Amino acid sequence: MAEYSCLEITNTGKILSISTPEPNFLYELLPSDMENLLQCWDEVATKYLKHHIEIVFNSAFPMDFSLTINGNKLQLLGHRLSDEKAFIYIKSVEENKILSEKEWIELVEFSYQNAEASIFFVREDASFYEFNERATTLHGYGREEMLTMSVFDLNPLFTKEMWQEAWKRLKEKGTSTVETKHRKKDGTIIDVIITNNFIQYNNTKLLCGYVTDITEKKKVEERLHLVDFAFKKTAVSIFITKQDASFYEFNDTALDLYGYTQEEMETLNVADLTVAFKREDVPQAWADLWSRMKEHKTIAFHSKHQKKDGTIMDVEIRVNYIVYNGIELNCAFILDITDGKKTEEALRKSIERYEYATNAASDVIWEADFSENTYFLTQNYTTYFGYPSGFIRNCIKMNG
Repeated sequence: MAEYSCLEITNTGKILSISTPEPNFLYELLPSDMENLLQCWDEVATKYLKHHIEIVFNSAFPMDFSLTINGNKLQLLGHRLSDEKAFIYIKSVEENKILSEKEWIELVEFSYQNAEASIFFVREDASFYEFNERATTLHGYGREEMLTMSVFDLNPLFTKEMWQEAWKRLKEKGTSTVETKHRKKDGTIIDVIITNNFIQYNNTKLLCGYVTDITEKKKVEERLHLVDFAFKKTAVSIFITKQDASFYEFNDTALDLYGYTQEEMETLNVADLTVAFKREDVPQAWADLWSRMKEHKTIAFHSKHQKKDGTIMDVEIRVNYIVYNGIELNCAFILDITDGKKTEEALRKSIERYEYATNAASDVIWEADFSENTYFLTQNYTTYFGYPSGFIRNCIKMNG
């Protein structure tokens, strides 16, 4: 094991950590500032390495392969730790061209015991043949306890009939992946994803299962699904807009309000919806709004927008400055207030007509609201008596 340099990488090749007994050898291959294993060498070597790393992340077993760099033949062994991480062991094969059986056993045992996933070897009758320490830690059992148990003790959803069918399919296909639930010793139910492989060892048929706890991941996914559902189905139109005024995302209510299909809306931008400005003035108005939004974080204002069918509507807009994945965005909530504006305008005109009618009359007209302790006097009150007209508050004294 000491002859190998060990790189911990992600499934995209990013180097997370390096452990090496021979720094000079390793840094001849990898520049000291190198951050990604797939950016080290020429296109041919990179393509070959990328292919084998993909194999490593799709295999339950350590994968052995070789690579020649600048005339230096390397032996690499990759071992998947989880969906996101793997170990890549590297050494030159000049001194030892073939991995000895002892080295291989040591390397596999190291990977087996240090894997992030729980590993189970299961017999055809669903009893446990072997498992690693991570399996006992995850489920809360001691080793001796777990040796007396079976799949049915961990999976509360599994029946013997289901196990027999799953075993039959695994023998036929050789591998399978299933998402299910496991029960820990304390009764806690956890979500797990299991990658199964069918193997035969010393004439014993076994299922090799890699079990990964995805409980927290599932909780996050469920919250994201809820947020996404609320975003899409809320009664308020929502647009998430980029700094260039193109739309990053929008919800179903926005499509319904403006009358566009999703495909159509994806080709539009802010200038296509607003009629509050001349089109040539929109870029400057948008830049000004973006600047104020970044300063104040949230702004509310009224504007006019146009639907697909040409209808002009009054809208109330509340914009919020957000940063998502390093991208600056405008999250805008939009309400159609056209009916409210129409009602307000109708009321204003009604008041104007009423005032015109009362002023045209020669009499003084007044109205009293005793509950509000106010009264209204027409303009003629001022004309005839010289006192203020209009709404007067708190001037009516009620005697018990």
